[in-house]
Amino acid sequence: MNPSYTDTATIKLTIPDPCDPPTSITPSNPADQTYTISDNPYTYTVAPFTIVPSFCQVDYVATKTDLSDGSSAVTIQSSQLDFYIDYISSLVPVINGEEQTMTITATSKTKWASTPSSPVTASTDWVLDFLNPCIDTNFV
Repeated sequence: MNPSYTDTATIKLTIPDPCDPPTSITPSNPADQTYTISDNPYTYTVAPFTIVPSFCQVDYVATKTDLSDGSSAVTIQSSQLDFYIDYISSLVPVINGEEQTMTITATSKTKWASTPSSPVTASTDWVLDFLNPCIDTNFV
């Protein structure tokens, strides 16, 4: 009869999360927009940012400045990359040459953890300028 031998070993396997942090997030380069008062409203879509590795995920948050009277020509849509542009308020901010700035920030996330330990962020801006057809020499 052969004696049997039993032993136990613990092996720890660590698999690094390639998305925590990702290698990089590169913002898209949105073009500034010009909106003529009385034009039809439109939606401007900003291209998604580039993340490496490409299977990593990001959350987008868009913010905007308001005009001096508190109004805005921009409504940020739920995607945070789509902006509905329509202005039906007072002409005063437009006459004063104001503009609105939109900022989009992407923050990395991972599907393998509830909260990434090393999130990466990147931001980009675009500006909305206004033309007033009542005083702009291109229209009068």
